[in-house]
Amino acid sequence: MERYDNYHGGVKKLQRMEFVHMDENTALMEFEAGNIDITDISDARLIAWYLGSPEYRDMVHRVEQSGVILLSFNMQMEPFTDREVRRAISMAINREEIANQLLQGLYTPAKSILPNSVLGYDPDLEPIEYNPAKAKEILASAGYPDGLHIQAITTDTAATTVILQYLEQSLKEANIFLTIQTVDAAGFNDIRAQGKVPMFILTWVGESGEPDSLLV
Repeated sequence: MERYDNYHGGVKKLQRMEFVHMDENTALMEFEAGNIDITDISDARLIAWYLGSPEYRDMVHRVEQSGVILLSFNMQMEPFTDREVRRAISMAINREEIANQLLQGLYTPAKSILPNSVLGYDPDLEPIEYNPAKAKEILASAGYPDGLHIQAITTDTAATTVILQYLEQSLKEANIFLTIQTVDAAGFNDIRAQGKVPMFILTWVGESGEPDSLLV
C-alpha cells in the first residue's frame, strides 16, 4: 500500500505499508530478526513469554477483540446430532480453568456466543454450568452409559490445539473420550469442505462490532 498524499486528513508520516502472510511462529521469528514491524500473537503461552521478556514486554500491546473461541460441532454427524450429547460436552468443560490457567488469564470465560463488548450481550446471563458428574448422567440417559468417544480435528499450526489437548484429559472425568487428529491447513480445509470434520476449535472475531457478524 502506498501513501495517498491527498487524503482529507492531511499527509501521513508513513510512506508505504506491506502486508506479508505467514504462520505465527515464522512471523515472530521475522519480528525478532527485525524484518517486520508488527505481528499478532494468538498463543497464550507465547503472549505470557513475551510479556515476561525484558527485551520485548514493552513492545506487546493488548487489544481486546470482539470475538470468541468456541468448540464447533458438526451437527450432521453422530453423535453431535443429539442435543443432549452436545449439552453434556458443554457441561464437562471448565471454562474458568481454561481461561485463567491454561490461557494465562488473558481471556474471559464466555457465557454466550456474543462477547461482552457487542450489542445484544446480556450481562445477567448465568455462566454455563460446569458439572462433569451431571454430564455423565446426561450421557447415560442419552444412550452412552459406558462413555462417549468423540474426535476433533486440528491443524499443525493452530494455537488453539492446546485447548483440545487440555480437553482430551479433562473430559475423561465425564466419561467423554476425545481423540485428536492433526493435519496440515490444506488437509483440514479439504476435510471440512467435504463436511467430514466432526468437531474443531473455531476462533471467530466480529470485524464490524455488530452482533450479526458473530451470529452468521
